[in-house]
Amino acid sequence: MLNGNRQAVVQLDFLIVGGGIAGLATAYALAASGHRVRVLEKLSGPGQRAGGVRIPPNVTKILLEWGLGEELTKRASKVRPTNLEDFETGEIIGYLEWQEDVMKESGAPFLMMHHQDLYEILYKLALSAGAQVLFNSTGSISAPQPPAYKAPAAEYATPRAQVTLTNGQVLEADVIVGADGPHSFVRKFVEEEEVEERWSGMNVYTGTLPMSEMQSHPLLREVLDLGWPMWMGDSRSTMGVYLRNDTEYSVHVWWTEDEPEGSEGWDLEIPASHLLKYGNVEPRLRTLFERTKTFSRQKLMERPAPEDWVDGSERLVLVGEAAHPLMPCGTHGCSLAVEDAAVLGTLFSHLRSHEQIATLLYAYQDLRQERAGILNELELSNAGLCWFAPGPERDARNESMRQSRAQGSEHWDDSALGDQWGVISEVWGYHAVDAAEDWWVQWGLLRERAAFGAQAPAGMIQIDSLQVSSVSVDMGDESMEGAY
Repeated sequence: MLNGNRQAVVQLDFLIVGGGIAGLATAYALAASGHRVRVLEKLSGPGQRAGGVRIPPNVTKILLEWGLGEELTKRASKVRPTNLEDFETGEIIGYLEWQEDVMKESGAPFLMMHHQDLYEILYKLALSAGAQVLFNSTGSISAPQPPAYKAPAAEYATPRAQVTLTNGQVLEADVIVGADGPHSFVRKFVEEEEVEERWSGMNVYTGTLPMSEMQSHPLLREVLDLGWPMWMGDSRSTMGVYLRNDTEYSVHVWWTEDEPEGSEGWDLEIPASHLLKYGNVEPRLRTLFERTKTFSRQKLMERPAPEDWVDGSERLVLVGEAAHPLMPCGTHGCSLAVEDAAVLGTLFSHLRSHEQIATLLYAYQDLRQERAGILNELELSNAGLCWFAPGPERDARNESMRQSRAQGSEHWDDSALGDQWGVISEVWGYHAVDAAEDWWVQWGLLRERAAFGAQAPAGMIQIDSLQVSSVSVDMGDESMEGAY
């Protein structure tokens, strides 16, 4: 349930370009707020993608409030301690335990899911709220001209944006949402200048293997005992995690190399021999690569985030990686996409007039843009911590981690390692819905009253005071409720 099932007084037509995690989450959030939503996806059917996706507490709490507790219990794996090893020797250098008091402070457990599972539950959720997903849908966008002036309410004419599909069909909407990822087509209509991007010199590989395979080899059984391990090397690192209620294992590899020949993409298979041709990999990790057999590959591109998420016509808006490109397979890609959706849906649940569209779009950008930038910088900082070349910086990092590990978990909260990994309440304790509701109480109601005067329009309830209390989500005895 979103926003206590509050429905917007005025229903809008939304077209969402892109049917991935960001698009489906946004589709649900807007449809659950009472709007008509269609999702345009270029693929011929529901997507298939391998690999894991991290679900930190700030996202888990949203998914729980959306009624997905049972699905998380069936499909997710719970957080485990992280051992940090040397990429070449396998020496355990650091140890990061996800403390129980930190989990409670954050308000929800930290989970890991298969990307396909998260996609499926969001797809079903969006459809259940009334959203439509149109596959094989590509075309061009036509945004209305920016208004020369803001007409009075009595004269206000709502401009409509259009998408012309390749089959000639024209779809109109009050708002078009660009949820089409880091290579966003919609972003080109929001920004006038061409987006410049540069390959970082690093690629990201991801693969999965069944737990039975992990348990069949003595070196891989040692890997399982490491929890969620992170191997740190010279401009490369590898992370391993449990998936699908601990029935699968996922491997993510960040690897600096010459620019590879051939294609890239999450749906392409790269043989493990591509990684094995490089030397200096500790035996357990080498065995993990061998048994994974094939990987998908994505280039790590350096893309500047757009300055504006709303176009000049105030009818196009960006969400997910279309608005804030991130490092592939990082901690916050899913976080920011679902948070974007929750904020946009919450704001537009308050809609009572077409005149409020632009105000709510700009409020969404104000609420989300700074946080997205902070989490992106945190992501890159934490990743860079694992990629030091041999030298003074790596030596200092290793010594700090060894000291923290020697002190034991009771000193974790004060260790430099914990701070560097950004496990702080500002990141995990953030609640996107609360942030949007706070904006509405502080600013939205004031603007509404200024626009409409003392007499509220039909369907509007005038609120003089508001009290917000926390809500407990009951997931049953065998659920995520006892996971933190």
